[in-house]
Amino acid sequence: MKNAEKVGPYTVRVHMKRPTPYDTMRFSYLTPIMPKHLHGKVKNKRDFARRPVGTSMYRAVKIDKNKGVFLQRHTGYKHGGVKRASNIDKFQLLFIPDKSAQVAQYTIGNLEAVRAVDIDQGKQLAKQFKDTQFIVEQGISWRYMAIDAKGRSGNKALTDLRVRKALMMAVNTQDILYVNTGGQKVSRYPQQMCWRLQIGCDFSKQAPGYDLAEAKRLMKEAGYVRGFDLDITTFTNPAIKAGAEIVAAQLKEIGVNATVNSMVIGAYRKKQRQGKIQMMVGGYPAGAMPDISGTIKFIYAPPKSRDYHGDEEMKKLARATNGMMDPQKRMAVARKVFDMAAERAYFKVLAPGPTNWVLRDYVSIKADAISAFSVHPRGLRFN
Repeated sequence: MKNAEKVGPYTVRVHMKRPTPYDTMRFSYLTPIMPKHLHGKVKNKRDFARRPVGTSMYRAVKIDKNKGVFLQRHTGYKHGGVKRASNIDKFQLLFIPDKSAQVAQYTIGNLEAVRAVDIDQGKQLAKQFKDTQFIVEQGISWRYMAIDAKGRSGNKALTDLRVRKALMMAVNTQDILYVNTGGQKVSRYPQQMCWRLQIGCDFSKQAPGYDLAEAKRLMKEAGYVRGFDLDITTFTNPAIKAGAEIVAAQLKEIGVNATVNSMVIGAYRKKQRQGKIQMMVGGYPAGAMPDISGTIKFIYAPPKSRDYHGDEEMKKLARATNGMMDPQKRMAVARKVFDMAAERAYFKVLAPGPTNWVLRDYVSIKADAISAFSVHPRGLRFN
């Protein structure tokens, strides 16, 4: 953005420094517009957050660090007409960081819904309480593996295309799928590092699929018949960590001695900047909007601190997509990027990344196909 100007009571004109095909999408999904007469006066912006002003169907009537956020439905809100936007009059959002404490509060009746509960725990709660349902909903998030093809971490084997293909071919994603869905069907399964429902997404190739015999042949051809040691970096999220552990176990079939190191995001970022990540198994919210721009910039054209593929040709094409206004031309270039990464075995999508919910039977969820975490903005309803 170059600057923005107010041209009417409800209209803003934005001046861009360069062509930006995803600007309206980003504005509608991710860009807040703050009230200058209130926000601008506050030196510590956290003070503004304690007394928020917004245009939602709900008003924050109280924010307490111990008791949570209290929301009241705004009766004057019109969502595309006079129809009432929600049938829930009041919300109380509680600050309970510990997942076991969340579940404990649910079991004694203090909560109606718990998000991102462990799959096994969610199934158990549904069996234990007759008024409880366990739901797995898929948005646009997915799980994937990324390999240090550039050799930043010092593991020379990973710079060999044959080795990277072998690592991918040794991974049976069906096993990873189960730990992410609990065996339940979800609305869609990823085939590449973007969803076709996202603007700009297209591909004709996928990362190497499961083929253990070919994986062993490639390892022998590359001179690693006895394998090598590999460090897999992952996160503390139970499903993601479990997926990484499955990958490590499967890689032993081709002689790779893999160890799994799970860490919080801060420690991960430090390790990433230091160039010490050999392989990463993680999750990604697909840019958090129905356009490829976030994924293209974050994964395919990263800054030096996050660049582990080192492919200048691919980065040049990836950057070009974020400045192309013609949708068809942009998609054609993006197809080259996604196909190139698949052929060169930089990344492999492993499984969907659904959101798990435990709900009372009088609460329902409206799934959202293009939300990163599956729930529609008007998603929770009391039946």
